[in-house]
Amino acid sequence: MAMSGSASRYDIEKFNSPNDFSLWKIKMQALLGNLGLKETLGEEPRDKEKVGESAKTLSTEQRADIEEKAFNTLILSL
Repeated sequence: MAMSGSASRYDIEKFNSPNDFSLWKIKMQALLGNLGLKETLGEEPRDKEKVGESAKTLSTEQRADIEEKAFNTLILSL
């Protein structure tokens, strides 16, 4: 994962079968976390109370927008 310039930009090698999937997955989780999209991964939250409260405040439209951004990020990395 490379960061260049003052603007945050992360380059993650696109996944293909010879790549190490476990490492690629960790990098993608980090990227989605930096983009504020990690909650879309369906993982068990570290702080259940905090995440539960923020998820309840999202509208259906906001949730759909977050999921679309996460989906697009993953697709561009395949």
